Amino acid sequence: MNDSRTWALVENLSNLDQMESRRRESASKSSLMATRYRVISALFFSHAEEALDPVRKCLDLVEAKNFMRLAEMEEAFAARGHHDLAEIALLKRETLALFERSES
Repeated sequence: MNDSRTWALVENLSNLDQMESRRRESASKSSLMATRYRVISALFFSHAEEALDPVRKCLDLVEAKNFMRLAEMEEAFAARGHHDLAEIALLKRETLALFERSES
């Protein structure tokens, strides 16, 4: 294999590694935020159940639903990140296969 092709494959693998690291970190943060938002939502639901004032109960329920929506959004971001990680892994395997084929 010529040096320019080898260098291109190595550079591609390096870029994929960097991309994988960023996606993994992003997906992890989104999963963490989703968990936090679900806990906060549960607290507001709990406060709403205990509220004697109907206005306070309504406000707590609105906040609980808002945090639940935020949790769902973060979960979707995390799912997309995990999907991206699977695609990156496939690209890395394909790049390594090209590299191995050209070495033999």
